[in-house]
Amino acid sequence: MARLNSSLACLETKMAARIVVLLALCGWLGKAGASPIVVDTNGRMVGFYLGVGYAGWRDKAVTPEGYRITFARGSGFLAFDVNELVGFATPDCTGSLRAQPVAPGFVRPLYTSGTGDVPSEELVYVPQNAQVADIPILSIPGADGQCFSPSNPITSSLEAFPNDPEITGISSSRLPAPLRIISSWVFRNGFEQPLSSTSPTGDESSQTT
Repeated sequence: MARLNSSLACLETKMAARIVVLLALCGWLGKAGASPIVVDTNGRMVGFYLGVGYAGWRDKAVTPEGYRITFARGSGFLAFDVNELVGFATPDCTGSLRAQPVAPGFVRPLYTSGTGDVPSEELVYVPQNAQVADIPILSIPGADGQCFSPSNPITSSLEAFPNDPEITGISSSRLPAPLRIISSWVFRNGFEQPLSSTSPTGDESSQTT
């Protein structure tokens, strides 16, 4: 009988050790599956962090809807990389929007101020499945209603449209700031749980905590 009890105790010890190892492994896998995300000042998820933009002057992310954005953490202003040029197929900044042929699927302000810090309220986006066409970009909008001709000829372009928040997940050219880059797993009540994914509305009064 004593030998049986000893065997059972040994078996229980081994099972407990296996359970501990299994739980530790599950915890490690959960952390390994975490990814950096961008959250606004209200703790709401803006998108998944992609890294710094062109020349390292802004950060980039992709929204849960799959659209790239460039932004300033401190101000929340949206911006754009120099290769994400958007203009028009006409010489007077009217008519159809067109974008320089780059990887499609991004949303950006139509223009920014001369310092690049204050974006226009009007946002434009390039669909994820946009195709290159032999349509030139003849004019580029600037701040204060200015209209410029491209410094170098752009003979082909992608289609672009006024922003649709239902498609891009972005509805304002200024996100609730400041923004932070954190892990997709955060501590809540002593447990690690994924941060809820809620697309930013740009209207802080409509967001819940």
